[in-house]
Amino acid sequence: MERRCITVSGLPGSGTTTISKALSNKISLGLYSSGEVFRTVASKMGLTLSELTELSEKEESIDLEIDEIALKKIKNGEHIIEGRLVGWLAYSNDISAFKIWIKAEENIRHERIILRDRNKEDKKMILKREKSELERYREYYDFDLKNTDIYDLILDSSNTEPRQIVEEIMKKYD
Repeated sequence: MERRCITVSGLPGSGTTTISKALSNKISLGLYSSGEVFRTVASKMGLTLSELTELSEKEESIDLEIDEIALKKIKNGEHIIEGRLVGWLAYSNDISAFKIWIKAEENIRHERIILRDRNKEDKKMILKREKSELERYREYYDFDLKNTDIYDLILDSSNTEPRQIVEEIMKKYD
């Protein structure tokens, strides 16, 4: 079987990073996480995620640079690429990839974010950040992030353990 790139996308707090890491360990593919890169950029700049989001609204080069790196990884194949837009980047550039969308109920996603970020963001800030991302992606790429028609597999992580999600992915990927 041809080993191709796997993209894992979803809204903040849906579990894409956790699932991507578990999947990477299971099938021994390298992992690139756009979300981790965004958090690293925020940290290096001494900004919160909300502050970097606000800056990204004015400086589109931040998003575009992260997306360009992800696109190069997708073209290379042989990776698991995690990020909000990576499935769409593969689709819109006609790159063969196994595209996964992870969804979760909004309240569960927000609870996960608050736990992950140690209460640095409240629900109001999370919703503002999500709205900003949706608007930026629509502006930059004319893409509605909530349109899941392009994905090969859509899984709900609301009440499912990452291990079970990975098992579902493996059934479809194999």
